[in-house]
Amino acid sequence: MADTSYKKRKLVIVSKTRFCIFLIIVFVIFLSIIASTFNNTNAKEKLGQSSLKIVSVQKGDTLWDISNKYAPRNMDKRKYIYEVRKINNMKSAYLLEGQKIKLPDF
Repeated sequence: MADTSYKKRKLVIVSKTRFCIFLIIVFVIFLSIIASTFNNTNAKEKLGQSSLKIVSVQKGDTLWDISNKYAPRNMDKRKYIYEVRKINNMKSAYLLEGQKIKLPDF
């Protein structure tokens, strides 16, 4: 017959100071990961907010027209349009009269 009884094992902490140090290290690593995540997000938002220009769309404006007017001369217009669409979370390049869009200020 096979013995189906299992022995319950107890975990024993040999050194309480080592265990406390281990917990503190794990906690500090966890906090640093969370803090760095929030710092990176906030830095990107602050950078984006400080370097944005808000423009109101006029009748007949297209993203190409806006890029010709506001993009730096040495920058590819397609890249500028891509950045505008990314900043404004635009799924298409369609603009409405009176719409406010954020433009990167390079």
